[in-house]
Amino acid sequence: MQQLIASLLDGVEREQTPRAFLAGVGAILHEYLQADLVIAYELIPETGGAPKLPPIWTGDFDNAAAGQILTAKSQGGALDQLIGRWEACYEEDAPAWHGRFPSETTRDFTQFIQTESIQSFVFLPIAAQKERRAAFIAAFRQPRIWREETQRTLKVAGALIGSHLRQFDRLPADAHAPQKRKAIAHTLYGKTAVVFKEQIDALEREIVRTLGQSVPPGVAERLQMARQTVFEEMRNLVIEASGDLLVDLETMSLAK
Repeated sequence: MQQLIASLLDGVEREQTPRAFLAGVGAILHEYLQADLVIAYELIPETGGAPKLPPIWTGDFDNAAAGQILTAKSQGGALDQLIGRWEACYEEDAPAWHGRFPSETTRDFTQFIQTESIQSFVFLPIAAQKERRAAFIAAFRQPRIWREETQRTLKVAGALIGSHLRQFDRLPADAHAPQKRKAIAHTLYGKTAVVFKEQIDALEREIVRTLGQSVPPGVAERLQMARQTVFEEMRNLVIEASGDLLVDLETMSLAK
């Protein structure tokens, strides 16, 4: 424990931005744990911990597609569930853990596990002033036993990392305001869009099941009009709430 704490105190105290700070911590954890990969996510506390993309990683991929998987935006996947539970996860059988997720949720971290043949991992959430600020994932291609001593060490390290993140809160409040508004708007738009689409798709499937045939053209057209209307109204509300930061949404199509 002393080795890890000393490294954290000495190696990352001078970093000037949260992202550089998390990169430094990731490199220290990578060396200390002898992990194959350490992935750091900077979270947006105003949205309940939505991850900023791309993440920061230390280590080498066996498959070049792994980096693309981690960088791609995904809603409702395993990473969201890990963040939602907000507790350390010490997984000794990653393939079995991966198998417990439905196929539609394998778009993010579970797909990364499969692509990189990850056998074990630890998910370490980092809070500062009770806000969800960051998360680290140390991944291993060989099985690993997570002993209680190691878990206690990482718990102390996580608290220390969180306390260091508080130093960035000393910046003027208005320096973060535009980014926060944009983050909140994007998160609300994205999550609401996904939920609404799932509801309409479920309605279409129910119509097909009830009729025993494809959706009649007239009904299909009205469903599409409902989609378009709600998306347009929701988009306008997001633009109004966030000011001129989201002018790109004005031309965003439903397909995008």
